[in-house]
Amino acid sequence: MLEQNLDVYDSEMHSNPKQVVQWILEILGLMPGATIPLVHAFWGSSGIGKTTLLDALGSANELTALILGKWDARITSAADLMQQILAKIAQSTERRKIVLIDNLDALLRQEDGSDFFDFEHLVIRNLVERNDTLIVVTSQSELRQWREYEVRERLHSIHLLPLAASEIEPMDSYSAEQIYALTLGHPQVIQWLRDAPNLTEQALAQKARDHFFQELADETQPLARASCLFPMFDVAMLRLVLPSQAENASEGFYIHFLERIRDLAGAGLIYWNAESGSYRYADNSVRCLCARALFYEQPDEFRRIHQIAFDYFQSDALRATYLHFCFVSAIYHLAYTIAAQASAPVGASCLEWVRAHQEQWIGADWDAVISAWETGQGDAGTLEEIKSLLGSEAFAEISRALQESKHKFALPA
Repeated sequence: MLEQNLDVYDSEMHSNPKQVVQWILEILGLMPGATIPLVHAFWGSSGIGKTTLLDALGSANELTALILGKWDARITSAADLMQQILAKIAQSTERRKIVLIDNLDALLRQEDGSDFFDFEHLVIRNLVERNDTLIVVTSQSELRQWREYEVRERLHSIHLLPLAASEIEPMDSYSAEQIYALTLGHPQVIQWLRDAPNLTEQALAQKARDHFFQELADETQPLARASCLFPMFDVAMLRLVLPSQAENASEGFYIHFLERIRDLAGAGLIYWNAESGSYRYADNSVRCLCARALFYEQPDEFRRIHQIAFDYFQSDALRATYLHFCFVSAIYHLAYTIAAQASAPVGASCLEWVRAHQEQWIGADWDAVISAWETGQGDAGTLEEIKSLLGSEAFAEISRALQESKHKFALPA
């Protein structure tokens, strides 16, 4: 059994180099001897700070003697990686060792991906079985393709999150809170602002969108620019939002959209979330920054997409048994539709919509609905965004309305 220390084995972590160095030191304190995760896979969006974290580990005085080297799988062949790392291991006399590998997911993108599995079998598994080496790797999307049982048993995957406002160093012209508002805490965007403090919110959003979507095929760009407005989406939603693509798809709209979705997933931007039965962006700050770009460039299109999305999720919300899957999205898109029209108070209008539909939701899974509402359907960034749109008072009122519905409209046991 693995050591059960939640402070050590968090599955998410802010992209803070000092925090990561301290965390690795805690792990090392359990080595050798304890049966703990030895493969620590940090993953996150482009520019989130993965390479910076490895550099911080490499320069930490407490770790220098233990680190055998840092390799980049994007620029080093799989054969050279294997030869060099195994040679370093054979030469080392340290009883604890650390190996740093950046961009390990690059091996999966080479031809049929067999280099990744060969590397896993011949190097990663070998080091895990030695039980004296900490392997720290990075990737843009979560690495779930591990085949070796021994590796999976000793794997710890850590999603790197944007910085909180409290972790951001202020600038002469901006407070930490102002920087967070402009950048949503994404390290790459923060650096752009530090390099050019005169960049506006619009300029930062457009620069972010161009950066995060740069690896996508031209055919995927329209879908990417639309999908970033959704905390959750599926192919049916995309067909409504992009009807011209659906109509002109010679191979059929479903296959057409799936190919574009694979492109987004391959770039590490989205993933399939089985719990919600939908696709989601891996980094909510990336999604929201890209959505801002559309808001500034095409406000009418921004409003149109949110209106279509609200109509879609409102229709689903009429089925009480499906409410926990669509309630958060319905409120989210309603809030943006109202905000874009500037026709009424956002929070009060959303609360009015909830109260108008309560009696239609008899038999809903109220515990699941409330959990989805209180967690942003499992995404802290979405929750923060909804609270900002509605205001704390309206958010609390909707929370109370849901609790009221649970007691008033639940089916008898």
